[in-house]
Amino acid sequence: MELILITFCRFDFYIIKVTIHTKNYIEFESVYPLKGIIGDYFCEVENFLDDSSIPEIKMFVSSVMEAYDSFTRSIEPFSKYIEENRESDEVDELKRLAEKFISVNYNHTRFHYFSQITETNFTEMHINYFLTQTYPFNNVFKMDDDAKIVENCMNLVLEQNIKKVISIHFHDDIYAGTEVSKIIELGVGCFPEEKLLQEMLICYYSSPRLDTDKNPFQYVQYFEDRFNTFTEDKKLELFVVCNTNKELFMYNPLLTKFFLEYKKR
Repeated sequence: MELILITFCRFDFYIIKVTIHTKNYIEFESVYPLKGIIGDYFCEVENFLDDSSIPEIKMFVSSVMEAYDSFTRSIEPFSKYIEENRESDEVDELKRLAEKFISVNYNHTRFHYFSQITETNFTEMHINYFLTQTYPFNNVFKMDDDAKIVENCMNLVLEQNIKKVISIHFHDDIYAGTEVSKIIELGVGCFPEEKLLQEMLICYYSSPRLDTDKNPFQYVQYFEDRFNTFTEDKKLELFVVCNTNKELFMYNPLLTKFFLEYKKR
């Protein structure tokens, strides 16, 4: 079983692919914006096949992602620490220093969510960065306006070909924000992709912003351009769905205008 988690690490919007191998064992791989961070977790008392385990999945993912995020912010202190304290270039010596640096500088990280493999990978990342100045992941973020960024993120989600998407909005405490905001089942019901886009916009805008007056549905031209790619039959179906089920609402102003013009024909 697989699912997509859209959520935050600190103030950054993330897309995470979660694979549930058994009811007690899961793995994740980050999809966006840092692609390729992996972790695994075994928990005897959880049933990861049940939605009640989603908060625990979020805690696990947040714990690992927060540690990797912290590393990207502490490269210079880490490199300086190694340079000043290493007694040789032997890998064992670098490993000893990396482990000591981690034990001192990641005191807020919840390492009980790290398996032995995850912890080893995390330590080796430090060593390899010192030796090669490269990361074991890629930054796939591309600057654009918010609507386009979210649309690109939606396309990344769809490319995973995974039906279940879980949205958890921003919380200022990375270990407290585990309440599920929305579960979307792609392939179920009407216009699941539009519902996904709407929810991803809402989630994306749930974090604090300098432009506090902005809202996720301000991009009038963007929505109009997207709406105009729909066939007339699709617009009519969308009008019926949105009037019956208020869950999808981002096209309401355009649908009102469309239906008034349609009645005049």
